[in-house]
Amino acid sequence: MSFIKNKLKRIYCSNCLDIMLSEKAITELNDENKKINQRNQHLLLTNQIQKFNSRSENIMYIEDTKNSYFIITVENEYNLRGLLSSINLYGYILEQYKEYPSQVMRLNTDIIYDSSYNCIQGIHIIDFVGESNKGYGSKIMNSLFDYIRPLNANYITGELSAVDEVDLNNKSLRDHFYQKFGFEITGKKIRLELKS
Repeated sequence: MSFIKNKLKRIYCSNCLDIMLSEKAITELNDENKKINQRNQHLLLTNQIQKFNSRSENIMYIEDTKNSYFIITVENEYNLRGLLSSINLYGYILEQYKEYPSQVMRLNTDIIYDSSYNCIQGIHIIDFVGESNKGYGSKIMNSLFDYIRPLNANYITGELSAVDEVDLNNKSLRDHFYQKFGFEITGKKIRLELKS
């Protein structure tokens, strides 16, 4: 661009000021165009979230990345007595220009009650699957902690997958994941005391 500018200056010296003003106007228009495009992309993703929010799951966390959103939803299930029987958390990636989100993580739990069904004793992890080493699991686990805090559960338990036992790297990553949240691993079982 500077080569053309210099050439034009030599040819049209009397119009040098006009050329410089035009160049400044073009730069300002390009900057404004970028801002408008960013706002349009944000509006498209916001519209997708509104469509997504009409599902039976409740959105509890949204993280805005460059061209997508990472969304965590929660779905409660109830037994015949009307008591909470399970809490399921799902992680989705909602990408720009895609109508439907991609599920990248799922955490299914059961609620454990005392013998009279008056008080929640604990949360038992049934299944926790999804893409690893992207931070999704940590965000879902933190969301679970936030969600169950008002339930005053005493502990979280679970059983580790035999699938991860085959590959030592997977086993190491899995164990590290649970241990960083304070879970104790005993054989194929995990346990985290929530009340001291």
